[in-house]
Amino acid sequence: MSKANLDLVISGRLPSSTSSLVIKKAVLSVMKNLQINSAVLGVAFLTESKIAEKNKIYRGKKSPTDVLSFETRTPNPEPRKNTVRMISGDVLICPTFAAKQAKLACVPIKEELNRLLIHGLLHLAGFDHANDAQEKRMFGLQERILKAL
Repeated sequence: MSKANLDLVISGRLPSSTSSLVIKKAVLSVMKNLQINSAVLGVAFLTESKIAEKNKIYRGKKSPTDVLSFETRTPNPEPRKNTVRMISGDVLICPTFAAKQAKLACVPIKEELNRLLIHGLLHLAGFDHANDAQEKRMFGLQERILKAL
């Protein structure tokens, strides 16, 4: 794969357990694993009330959630020879929600934040977990990428 072209904007209050460098490294790892050459991405960290508002508007659920992703371009999940693969969109993460999940799972918050970022990026790349087979494929890939970090 040629050098990845990444346009990344990070917004919101960055949790102390992560950094823009850590976020960029996770994004580049996903791109490498999926053979994605180009990405235009926004990663935003939101409060529970803000992510609950987005969850209600876009998913019809009246509660906060850990991560939401929104595509701004149609994904190309299957690589084709001699074509540029691209993802584009936004990943919204709620650090407070992530911290609660990390505590329940007995994992460091940094690991959980990376997991959520990878999860959101996989959605932007066309992966889903609507059924058991999709879930197994997506979550397996998510954990392999996380472990490689």
